[in-house]
Amino acid sequence: MQQVERWKFAVIAGVTALFLGFWAGLPTTLGIDLAGGTELRYDLDVSSIPAEHRSPELTKATVDLLARRLDSLGMKEMTLRPVGEYSFMVQLPGVSSTEAEQIKNVIATSGNLWFKIVHNSKGRDPFGPNGWVTWQRNDPEVQALIAEIQQRKDRGEYNPQEEFYDVAIYEVRDKQGRVLERFPILVENEDAVPGELLAGADFGRDQFGAPAVEFYMKPAGAARLGATTEKHTGAAMAIVLDGTVISAPTIQSTITDRGIITGRFSRAEVEQLVTVLRSGALPAKPILQSEDTIAPTLGADSIRRGLVAVVAGVAVTLAFMVLYYRLAGLVANVALVLNLIILMGAMSLFGATLTLPGIAGIVLVMGMAVDANILINERIREEFDRGLPIGEAVAAGYRHAFSAIIDSNVTTVLTAIILYAVGTGPIRGFAVTLMIGIVTSMFTALWVTRVLFDWLLARGWYTRPNYLRVLADTNFPFLKKRRVFVLTAVVLLNLGFAAFALRGEEKYGIDFNGGIAVRMRLKEPLGIEEVRARLKGLERGGRRPYEAVEVQRIGEALPDGRARTFQLLLTASGDRTAALIPAAAAETRAAAAAGHAPAAAEVEGASGPEESEAARLAAPRTMQEQFIEDIEAIFGDVLLPDPFGEPRFTTVGEGEQRRLIMEMEVRLDPQAAEGLTAEEVQARLRALGGGPAAGTVTATADPLAGITVTRTADVLLVRTAELPFETPREPLYWKVRGAIDKLFGPQIATPFPFKNAIGASVAHNLRARGIMAVLLSLLMLIGYIAFRFEFKAGLAAAMCLFHDVAVTLGVMMVLDWTSPWTGIDAKINLTTIAAFLTIVGYSINDTIITFDRIRENLARANPHDDREEIMERSINQMLSRTVLTSSTVLLVLVVLALAGVSSLMGFTLAMIAGVVFGTYSSIYVATPILLASGRGLRRVVLAELVFIAAVLVLRSYL
Repeated sequence: MQQVERWKFAVIAGVTALFLGFWAGLPTTLGIDLAGGTELRYDLDVSSIPAEHRSPELTKATVDLLARRLDSLGMKEMTLRPVGEYSFMVQLPGVSSTEAEQIKNVIATSGNLWFKIVHNSKGRDPFGPNGWVTWQRNDPEVQALIAEIQQRKDRGEYNPQEEFYDVAIYEVRDKQGRVLERFPILVENEDAVPGELLAGADFGRDQFGAPAVEFYMKPAGAARLGATTEKHTGAAMAIVLDGTVISAPTIQSTITDRGIITGRFSRAEVEQLVTVLRSGALPAKPILQSEDTIAPTLGADSIRRGLVAVVAGVAVTLAFMVLYYRLAGLVANVALVLNLIILMGAMSLFGATLTLPGIAGIVLVMGMAVDANILINERIREEFDRGLPIGEAVAAGYRHAFSAIIDSNVTTVLTAIILYAVGTGPIRGFAVTLMIGIVTSMFTALWVTRVLFDWLLARGWYTRPNYLRVLADTNFPFLKKRRVFVLTAVVLLNLGFAAFALRGEEKYGIDFNGGIAVRMRLKEPLGIEEVRARLKGLERGGRRPYEAVEVQRIGEALPDGRARTFQLLLTASGDRTAALIPAAAAETRAAAAAGHAPAAAEVEGASGPEESEAARLAAPRTMQEQFIEDIEAIFGDVLLPDPFGEPRFTTVGEGEQRRLIMEMEVRLDPQAAEGLTAEEVQARLRALGGGPAAGTVTATADPLAGITVTRTADVLLVRTAELPFETPREPLYWKVRGAIDKLFGPQIATPFPFKNAIGASVAHNLRARGIMAVLLSLLMLIGYIAFRFEFKAGLAAAMCLFHDVAVTLGVMMVLDWTSPWTGIDAKINLTTIAAFLTIVGYSINDTIITFDRIRENLARANPHDDREEIMERSINQMLSRTVLTSSTVLLVLVVLALAGVSSLMGFTLAMIAGVVFGTYSSIYVATPILLASGRGLRRVVLAELVFIAAVLVLRSYL
């Protein structure tokens, strides 16, 4: 082997080993669609901030402060970033539903803290006949004043600096911390102490040993708090956080530099309050606009199916290359395998998040990477057929293919950049995969394969391009019938555009329209019509709220047409979507039930009311919560039950020796939990607890430490060790449930593995960004073509791209119309936008390569040669490459479709349609337009504009 060959092979081996090491040694970050988890989108409420003080820095300051808050909770794997002028996103891969609720509460708590005196509370207990709570609720003047203040706040006319009174929400809770009632109380602004004078906060305990918050005041705050408490000794001091009273103790004596906030707090609640108080108030209040929750079970299934798609797609591609190109195919396959290794290693090195669309991107990169190898191999054969020796033919093949390869890959990178700029998590993952894949495929296709060819040539092992021949040396008269072909393309374009325009708002998914998507799993199969009938049968307030719910079957149907998994889509438009997400975390009923809502108000020395179901006042429901509850009611007889059974509490011992034991059942997914043993579950839970292995658990040990687990069929029976009798029961339940959910989420049978709710502002923003992405990519690619070739080439490319997108949209509209029967989600959303942009990049590649050959042949031709004949010869010369590339990409896409990843089915089918019609346009449309006269083009463009205007006018009347 020559010295230069050794050096080249050393570089290839070194790069491969390096990136293989990155892939094997560095953790792969999974997106929430694979790892399970939650994605939250927030808007900042800047209505109360003067216009001159609003800027993008406001969002950045909010994100930075929230990052510090969440870091203190140990959420290191989260992604928190701005996504708009006054919007930000939080991605929480792998977290349990309990942890997600905790994080939502921390984010939604602005941290606006005040110490305010409760009006007319001096010398009064809170409850009882003469208590200040009873007096305020029964006094007409107080109630009238409360109503007036609330109305002025709603109108934006209330200024606390000029008002003597304010209103705060008081919560009455039972001994377990559950909300019994919420109502407004009157507090005084005079002598109020703001939280900005707080110096710090820490975890503490009250005189009974219960968790409490210790706080410390700055010197100015100590003086002000001392004066207030001295003046109002015997009155109740409301500690108000974001308008909600977290505690209202009676002032027993003067408090200056430090104090304690007591209440029925769990340790987690105290830690949450300490986190918020330490970080301070947010610059603006975050309003939750969308919530996307994916259960780990669904993520595990997506990984399995995605890996099947990758392996099968790569296998099909490798087999095709060997069968068609033989030895040269083996060379290409070595490059493709190295490409995959380097791609995965680079993603691990840069910490790129692997998402479900990212897996599709890997499959697509492998399919499209073949394009460069096909282009080179076909050019080598062409040069060899002209009479060049094999060594010179190889060199000429690489030299002539270089320009077309560079141009086609640059356009794909430009498309990926735009996609990254406008996309969210999973779509950004797709864009990153595409960009890295293009770079790695350039290295392997242009450099690695050349080194291998040179090595084979030096040993005499590659003597001729002994390839199969499909569509070689053709002489089809493509341009003779160009009017028919262009007319066909125009008709297809118009049909696609008309179908898209006339389909209406229902063509958009909840990404672009706002709404709620819930995936529902049943223990007993139902037919799709029965699911619809049950939903339509619900009546409330004289109307049927779920008549328009779209029902899609997920996965394969049983032989009788029934299924166990369905996706329910409740789309909304206009102002309705504003109600999808709560405006304040205090109204999140689910968080309260989970024991993570703001802490209970409690007065020191008062026992509080006993729990009464009749007194319970539920917090306002969001549309998403209401939808879930209605689904549970409608399908309760067949719905897969909550995998976590009701806890059973047992008391052992007597008197001071009494201990508490909790038992609960957890239902497993039979397929996912196959092989999972009770011993493994027990060991991992005990390790998480970090305490003694068994026996009685001390008061300070984690209750997970002494846990025991047994398994019967598909049910786990979980039992704690003996715990202190005073252990709060509900927090204990959620502690154990959260740990099991986090450690074994993929094996748990959940009835709702996927939930997504998007409000109006997010939906409209995403739709605008999606449309802008397509338009920007079209303009950028057209400009690039015009720069590299000529203006008319840019115009031809533009018409081809519009054709491909419009026809694919038409196909999507047909699929969307038939989705109730097929179960295919073909709505226009961010994932299909990714498909459209990929189609645009793929189509432009074909067009560029054909135009590049036309430019080469025109440069070689005599000035008197017939231009039409040269163009037709160019199309025929590139026909084999065009068909082969399309075929390999289609093979990979078919494999992806057969893998059955339902959330990618719309993307895959859109790509298949785009590849088919993109191939048609690159052969039958692009070159005829390039050949056409300026007058003919103007007439076609004018006719298209008239047609589009007519369709839009018709749409306005429908």
